[in-house]
Amino acid sequence: MCGRFTVVLTENSLKDEFNVEVSPDFTYESYNIAPSQTVPIVHLDENQKRQLSLMEWGFLPPWAKDYKETLRPINARLETVDNSPMFKSSFQKRRCLVPASGFYEWSAKTSPKQPYYFYEQTYPLFAFAGLWNIWEKEAGIILSFTIITKEAEESVKPIHGRMPVILNKEHYEFWLAEGLLPDKSPSLTCHGVDLRVNTPRNNDPSLIAPMGY
Repeated sequence: MCGRFTVVLTENSLKDEFNVEVSPDFTYESYNIAPSQTVPIVHLDENQKRQLSLMEWGFLPPWAKDYKETLRPINARLETVDNSPMFKSSFQKRRCLVPASGFYEWSAKTSPKQPYYFYEQTYPLFAFAGLWNIWEKEAGIILSFTIITKEAEESVKPIHGRMPVILNKEHYEFWLAEGLLPDKSPSLTCHGVDLRVNTPRNNDPSLIAPMGY
């Protein structure tokens, strides 16, 4: 699964990496993004042009009657996402990019569980494949998203059995426009990090530092 991640975004990085225009003073920086938080997401508008919207992490299905009481999955399994009643419609019409710089996973081989930070050495910014949805009721409009996960590849498997589907720049248009994903993810590097990451209110660059530094 993917339950925490990081991202650092600026106007220039969004334009260069995702071909998205935002205001010159735009910045978003978080080293401990957790479920229910609001995150910048790249998706296609009604004119099939990329745009950035703030969305809540935790997929809210259109049939939900009360967003406070509805189970909101933060991940969708790649193996079933195309025919799942929860995600099928969004898989067909509302695919998105979740900008990321890295993510955390926890090893169950120790007690307490040891967190590890995974990232690409070559690319400081990439994206997770995601799905988004619009929920509209009397209480208002909520945009929400989920991250697609798959069976872990070799670089993640020793720590966790699942991993997010990772996309680089050359994959973005294939996913957004056609729903196509690469067969393999880029090779990732990881290191152990401090247990402070377990608490979402801790949010600073030291969280991704190798443990002991």
